[in-house]
Amino acid sequence: MPGFDEASQLDRPGVFRLSLDLGRAEFERLFGFPPKEFEEHRDEFDFARLDTVVPHPGYALYGFGSMSCPTRRCCPRSTGCSRSLTPEQSNATSAHPGGRPTSRARSPTARILAG
Repeated sequence: MPGFDEASQLDRPGVFRLSLDLGRAEFERLFGFPPKEFEEHRDEFDFARLDTVVPHPGYALYGFGSMSCPTRRCCPRSTGCSRSLTPEQSNATSAHPGGRPTSRARSPTARILAG
């Protein structure tokens, strides 16, 4: 998104992001550092890489992770998204105008938010 998150390259055709509200403990377990240290580690991540869990480039400080174009193959069980995504959601190749998927998934483990 121009001026906000150009690193994720969400302007590519069919690319969308799934945001994961991991919380501090799960964020630190997945990435090896707490959310408050994200800026010190920002350069270690390729936010444009597809189907990979990374800290959210805009909201990592709040314990959010993200995935661009997630599939069941990569969705970590710990985030709950493998239980929450339907086959259509996990294999989606198109996004709602503005880069947002047309549906939102919910999980008892992590709140999964579109955008």
